[in-house]
Amino acid sequence: MKKYVYFSTFLMVLCVNLVAQVSFTNYTTADGLADDYVCGGVCVDNNNVWFGTQSGVSKFDGSTFTTFTTEDGLVENYINCIAYDSNNQKVWIGTENGVSVYDGSEFINYTTSEGLIDNSAKSICVDQNGVAWIATFSGLIKIDNGEVTNFTTTDGLPSDLLTRVRSNSDKLYIGSLVSGLIVYDGVSFSSYGTSEGLVDNYVSAIAVVDEGSIYIGSYAGVSVLNQSFSVTDTYTMESELFNNFVQDILVDDDGNIFVCEYADYLADGGVSMFNGSTWTTYTTQDGLVDVMLKDAAFDQNGNIWLTTGSGVSKMSLGAGSALLLDQSPVMIYPNPAKEYFVIYGANENCKYEVLDLSGRVVKEGSSVNQTIVNCDDLKQAVYIIKLHYGEKVYSHKISIK
Repeated sequence: MKKYVYFSTFLMVLCVNLVAQVSFTNYTTADGLADDYVCGGVCVDNNNVWFGTQSGVSKFDGSTFTTFTTEDGLVENYINCIAYDSNNQKVWIGTENGVSVYDGSEFINYTTSEGLIDNSAKSICVDQNGVAWIATFSGLIKIDNGEVTNFTTTDGLPSDLLTRVRSNSDKLYIGSLVSGLIVYDGVSFSSYGTSEGLVDNYVSAIAVVDEGSIYIGSYAGVSVLNQSFSVTDTYTMESELFNNFVQDILVDDDGNIFVCEYADYLADGGVSMFNGSTWTTYTTQDGLVDVMLKDAAFDQNGNIWLTTGSGVSKMSLGAGSALLLDQSPVMIYPNPAKEYFVIYGANENCKYEVLDLSGRVVKEGSSVNQTIVNCDDLKQAVYIIKLHYGEKVYSHKISIK
């Protein structure tokens, strides 16, 4: 009896009140999306989510899709990239035939006729001053209040073959096809590649966190850099990712990392989430609309919008309420557990779920009075045991060693 009291007291300290729950809502042409092949990214303004497809741009206000095409003034229907300018409330759209900017009433278009070095925009971002930056395979384009400036290797760029562009504070972070990460401070360009520790010189995704971490995606995994541009960590499919074909990376305010992985003929794609201790991957089996992940963006409510080759998925990171353990009539021991743990004290049928810290159910069953639950098939990590006891729900945290 003393052993039971000990573990009950220990578990009270470890109890949590919320368990993250992940769900997916999918949207396709059947819901009004312009095209299911959402090849041109996603961005979010204060009220809408914007998607680039191969048949134009779709705006979603939460209930209705509105589509814009060349008939509305768009320079081209096949979209490659899209970004929102929060300073001027404009949407920038990169296509195979130029760049369009939409102010809510009309489109202004830029092509080589207006000075662009290349019509095919591979990636686009807008910095804190409202300046648009476009990555192309011919160099970097800057559009500032309608004025076009081009940068190439003759201006110090390590390579003209650019794949991604992101801004943060006073720096520009540029991905390249062969030269790794390129950083522009407004004066000069510097580059960081495999010789500096990157897992690959082809950069397919960039995420910059305000605290200083820089996440670089490639087709060989993810490299993490610090403010000094030294590699501090590497994530690959050997132990963390679903596959190495990284398409986009997001990091939320809690430090959770979301990696979008592309499908190829050898492996399906998915979203891998890292909460600081555990990796969890979500695929079509969990509700994703398609295995071919492309780009991602957070909305104002913390949902993640994912673009794919067969539509759009909204990934909702909700929470399920749980009661405090000191109200629970059920005890769980030992903790930490190695090969098994015991659910003790349920005098009526009690359903249990074992969840990882991202909210994914990894084991479930029922318990009456005393149940021994095998856990030697679980990875070493911290889990949440959620007990549905009568009409109430209780949560216990347990460590598997």
